[in-house]
Amino acid sequence: MRNISAGGLAKLAQSKGTEPIIIVEVDWGDGPVAYADRDIGTSVKGRILEVGDLDNVIDVLNSNSSQELSVVLDDTDGTIKGILDTQDIHQRDVRVYQWFQGLDLSDKFLLFAGKLSSPVGWSEADRTVSFTVISQLEDKEFGFSAEEGQFPFIPKDLVGEPWPVIFGKVLDCPALQINQAVSGSTLCGVGILSGEGLHNDVALGGEDCGLGMSLAQMTQQISFLTSCHAAWLPVDSVKAAQLLDQINSIQAQISQAVASKTQQQTCAVAQRQLKLDNANENGLGCNPVRILGGEDFPQSTSITLNINGGLFRGHMVGDQFTISSREHPENDEKAAEVFSGIEDARCENPTPAQFFDFQMQVPAGTGDLFGDTIRRHGFSFCSTPHKSRPATAQVAQHFWADAGARVVLHSDEPITYIVSITPGTVLAVKAYKTLNGQRRLVNVPNNLWSASTQTFGTITAVLVTTIKPLSSIVDQGWSDELYVTFESTIGPNTVDILEYIIERWTDLDFDTTTFDYVKGKLTSFPSNFPVLDRKNTLDLIREIAFQARCAVWLSNGVFYLKYLPEEPTTDQAISVSDLESGSVEVGLTTTEDLITKMNVTWHLSWAADEPEFFILRHNVDKYGTKEEDFDWYIYNQPDIIMKCATFWLIRRCNTWKKIKFKGFLNLLRLETFDTVNLTLPAYVASGNVKAIVENASYNSEENTMDFECLVPVRSGEMEKYDYFWPSALPVVQTWPTAAEILAGHAGGNGVGAGASGLLPVGNTSGISDGNSVFVGGPNVIFRPNSDYGDRTPTDVDFTPQTIIPPTVFADLETGVNPNPDLTLNYIDPLPPIEKPGSPAGSLVIDIRRTKIIDSDNPGVEAILASVLRGIISGALVIDTAAKFGDGSNTQVFDFEFDSGGGKFGAGTAFLQD
Repeated sequence: MRNISAGGLAKLAQSKGTEPIIIVEVDWGDGPVAYADRDIGTSVKGRILEVGDLDNVIDVLNSNSSQELSVVLDDTDGTIKGILDTQDIHQRDVRVYQWFQGLDLSDKFLLFAGKLSSPVGWSEADRTVSFTVISQLEDKEFGFSAEEGQFPFIPKDLVGEPWPVIFGKVLDCPALQINQAVSGSTLCGVGILSGEGLHNDVALGGEDCGLGMSLAQMTQQISFLTSCHAAWLPVDSVKAAQLLDQINSIQAQISQAVASKTQQQTCAVAQRQLKLDNANENGLGCNPVRILGGEDFPQSTSITLNINGGLFRGHMVGDQFTISSREHPENDEKAAEVFSGIEDARCENPTPAQFFDFQMQVPAGTGDLFGDTIRRHGFSFCSTPHKSRPATAQVAQHFWADAGARVVLHSDEPITYIVSITPGTVLAVKAYKTLNGQRRLVNVPNNLWSASTQTFGTITAVLVTTIKPLSSIVDQGWSDELYVTFESTIGPNTVDILEYIIERWTDLDFDTTTFDYVKGKLTSFPSNFPVLDRKNTLDLIREIAFQARCAVWLSNGVFYLKYLPEEPTTDQAISVSDLESGSVEVGLTTTEDLITKMNVTWHLSWAADEPEFFILRHNVDKYGTKEEDFDWYIYNQPDIIMKCATFWLIRRCNTWKKIKFKGFLNLLRLETFDTVNLTLPAYVASGNVKAIVENASYNSEENTMDFECLVPVRSGEMEKYDYFWPSALPVVQTWPTAAEILAGHAGGNGVGAGASGLLPVGNTSGISDGNSVFVGGPNVIFRPNSDYGDRTPTDVDFTPQTIIPPTVFADLETGVNPNPDLTLNYIDPLPPIEKPGSPAGSLVIDIRRTKIIDSDNPGVEAILASVLRGIISGALVIDTAAKFGDGSNTQVFDFEFDSGGGKFGAGTAFLQD
């Protein structure tokens, strides 16, 4: 209600002999100037020629409000025209007061404050200036994007990209990547040959086995003949000469064989080199390589590019990359393995030995053991025994990347991400990773990222920096998009969030009395959400208030807040004596306001491809299907969303009564959203009934008030509908009522309303009856006829059910937590506590809240509930999705049921006979 002095109230209470005076105060730019509809002393000139009706209108069903007033001023002396010529008067502050003669001027009271708006006009003929005053501000964007700042360099990808603003605790919010990992695409094919040197070495490796055997025997024969030559030389020179000729002949044979072998090896090497040259000519592709997006890479300096796993060194000029060297680590390793296998095969099985026995008579006393014979016998082996190489052994490896291959820098370039421009703590960092052909969201190892806070002038942001682009880590399958679990210091109480937005993104104020009161009402309804786009600030405030079942409105530059589920106290009673005779009109809310089907989306993880979803229906049988989509983004707990959406379903699926009337100035204190108690004849109800002021217009010519009020009585009834204000209803009072269900108004009431049976949803033991949604750890289960909505729409005894991130977002890789005082779990685990009355020394452990770690494998952790499903009939039940293994290797098995054998087992291998 308006704040009016005692003197003003006394004047308003007089039904006769008073005439209010309107004062309009305009801040033209050099301070406020006051005008009235008559002179007030020497300080206020009587320049007001016309003041339109002050329309103060709200839409309770949509939580909107607006105020508007038209003004015409006398400008005979041209003063205001002079201001128009030198000042931009658009959006100047305007205040409209009412005052009664005989009171001090300080007793004037504010009717309306707003902004000067178009249409603005000056008339030469009439010498008048006309303009409109409205309460609505011009659009003002919420949030921040880089082009607004004074950064010396802004990447083109950042222009218009909102920096995330997170309130409360949000799971997997997408972070904004600042410096993109530079990437491009090849416009021609390129290749790499690995293991060329090893490939040539194969041609030189090892003698032919037959040749090796011949050389071994001839060497033994030369040794024998040399001994014989030494024995005969002193006795018979002719015999000695013959032996020397044999020695020389055998040596010549050896030289010829070796020369022939060398020629063969040289030829083989040449042939292999020719093949390699051909491969290089045809298998290396173009050089330089033209790269689409190459201009974004470092220019005219030595860089290494990663093209599908191949590493190319060179320099970039424009989009042309000139290659100076190439390597493919994986193929290099493969070539070395093949060559090593060939080398091992050469000496794996020696060729069978060949026996030799050389004997010759020599002069007495010169033979072996001083006998008359020299003898050499034994076995000759190849100098390098081997078996034949496989003809298919291929040492050199060829890598090829077709045109269109992805090109990235091969370096440890740090990548920075904006997490939020609200203060808070990074709890976890995740990214999508391809595992066994499946794309999964997993934790980024903590040694790959760090969190920090940085101030950019008036903007302070929480950052996450990775040590390199995750996608550049070979064979890991990472994507570069990050999703951060973040807990902001702003929130989770919705009122704290609204106050933060108003203070930081508007030049308006908020009423601490109403805001503080509503804050207490919203304690059990925590808001956890990010804002990821640039919205109109006032629209954002209204959206948040609507989802929290609140009404927010702007009056005279101040925001007011009301908790709509609560039945309000009466601001003023209205009886027949307050009304102008014959002015009462009764109507109904419009057909356009009806909604009988609400499609509600909400978010648990902001990394999910699609939001969560449920549907509410009511009165479809009466009004048909009138559906509307709602994104309930401020909450991430489905039972809260169900309760809030049900409240608005009740308000929007029914037709409500409205009453219009004309009142006297004693009702001038009433404003929109005030509550009146109608003590009137049975216009809209059979007895006294409260109503909400939707329209309070002041008629300055007649000095009367025109009102329109929303009444919590449905069309066709004469009693208040209890569920219009449901917050204090008893828990046992459920909705829809039994009468509504019987009449077919509840839910869709279609052919499927009678569908029944069991769906294969798994173990449902322990799920309580009575409400429409059950939250059990990662599972959200809807109960029968969930489209009815929340069956207990009261706030009494309401505690939201706990949400745990679903297993699809479980930690698959972890490291040392950079914030050791915080847990990466969505809920802080509870330590075991001793339960009174339990056997001595026994502990109570909550399997849903117990985190298991492995001291032999630091950083790896899991939740106990991933193994234990729950407790049934006093016994622990193992989850069939748990993994089993003996610890000897990395292979694990599911626990499965063999329908043939009628038994459970770990993996199908254990189920076979």
